[in-house]
Amino acid sequence: MKPLDVVLGQRRSQPMMLLKLTAVITMILDHVGFVYDIDALRIVGRFAFPAFAYLLVTGFQHTSSRRRYLVRLLVFAVFAQVPYYLLFEYGHQLNILFTLALGLCALSALGRPGVVPLVVIPVAFLGSFAVEYGAYGLLLIMIIYWLYRRPLLLCAAACLLTCLSTVLLFAPTQYFAALALPLVLLLARHTGSLTLPKHLLLGLPAAPGRAPAAD
Repeated sequence: MKPLDVVLGQRRSQPMMLLKLTAVITMILDHVGFVYDIDALRIVGRFAFPAFAYLLVTGFQHTSSRRRYLVRLLVFAVFAQVPYYLLFEYGHQLNILFTLALGLCALSALGRPGVVPLVVIPVAFLGSFAVEYGAYGLLLIMIIYWLYRRPLLLCAAACLLTCLSTVLLFAPTQYFAALALPLVLLLARHTGSLTLPKHLLLGLPAAPGRAPAAD
């Protein structure tokens, strides 16, 4: 018979595994939608990046080694860059794993004393212009970190950031990403102290269009 703490740990990890699986599936659908110009799949794919950003913050808080976590991200990012470059028309950008790695560096700097955050975070924002989703991606990661245990504020802030960024930077399809964080929290509601009121699942108006691929 397994110890009680092992069983409880497995139960707590199940929603996060479901979230990871859902993020990967929606990412693949997004890629298919990009290649074959299927707006419905691009809309479904808007779930992927917010889900990966949430998983990054969760991993940052629970990993035993943030340095190894960053190294793994960068290794996969380098290997993913070649197919990313071949597949997508904006291949001059670095893929989304670099975006997550940049976010991880910014989160690591937040907890450091002295001038480290004052140096690393501005540098990270400058670097965000070279990666997919840019400053929006980095800001979303930081918002999730700051409001991780305040789901109402997290959903509101992420929705506002997504809508403003879509107006300024992205095609209208990206509006659907405003729905992603409530769904992410719904899938992860059994982890930590996060809970999700049902009324947060109310949708926002959006229109189809082209948006960054969730590579």
